[in-house]
Amino acid sequence: MLLIRGSGSPGFESQEEFLDNFFKQLERKGMPRKAIEYEFLDWYSPLESQQLELLERLEKSQTPVKGISLRKFLLTNISDLINYRGGSVFNSISYHEVHKAVHKNIKSLQARVSEDTPLVIIASSMGTEIINNHIWDRQRWPEKHQNEPDPFGETPFERLETLIGFFTLGNNIPIFASTYKIDDLQPIDFPGKALTNQHKARSFWENIYDKNDPMGYPIKFINMHYKLSSLKDMEINVGGLLTFWNLGSHLKYWSSNRLRKHITNRIYELWEVL
Repeated sequence: MLLIRGSGSPGFESQEEFLDNFFKQLERKGMPRKAIEYEFLDWYSPLESQQLELLERLEKSQTPVKGISLRKFLLTNISDLINYRGGSVFNSISYHEVHKAVHKNIKSLQARVSEDTPLVIIASSMGTEIINNHIWDRQRWPEKHQNEPDPFGETPFERLETLIGFFTLGNNIPIFASTYKIDDLQPIDFPGKALTNQHKARSFWENIYDKNDPMGYPIKFINMHYKLSSLKDMEINVGGLLTFWNLGSHLKYWSSNRLRKHITNRIYELWEVL
């Protein structure tokens, strides 16, 4: 299982708390912790190092600016959207470095499981865009690069071809969609092609969003390709009294008891039949 965070402060505090309660719920159902190997996927480090370097240079320059805290928040959150998709216009190194970090974590998880182990991914916020792109690139590598080996996809597991369960929380994909011709956009091929037919029949992609979260979106509406895909948009209310009705809800997917219970039940159902 891969857990993928969104933008913001480094670390996996929210995901660690989620996992602790997740495993407790599974154990109460009779599923042992050792039944699941997991890895936190840290895509953020390559961007963070650049952002912090800029902040440090700003502070050392003694340039008269106000609102350092707000500037830091914007530089380490909003700028991720720009840095990651900088492209050739900016001679961007971010996209490649981010996916190099993604591959490193996938390799770490693969070292503890067999190459045909069914994979579940739980991704949030900008992490949904990043893992979506990583899967897309692996699936399209052969047709774009002919006989050239994929440096990030040596095995079926590395190519995410054993993906059986996919939870996307507070999905940002529509924010990036306008970069392309909208009707040409296509979802990733799902489920993973290396799964058995029995496993494919049990697969699911659930895109979970809060209707009050302006940073989280349904995605079947994008075009006919998404509409006809097997993914399921699911609306859920997350957050407390101060956040369930506004942008603050975007930060509350990992701490939602209702959502964690749903994910726990879905994974337990998978474990029972695998």
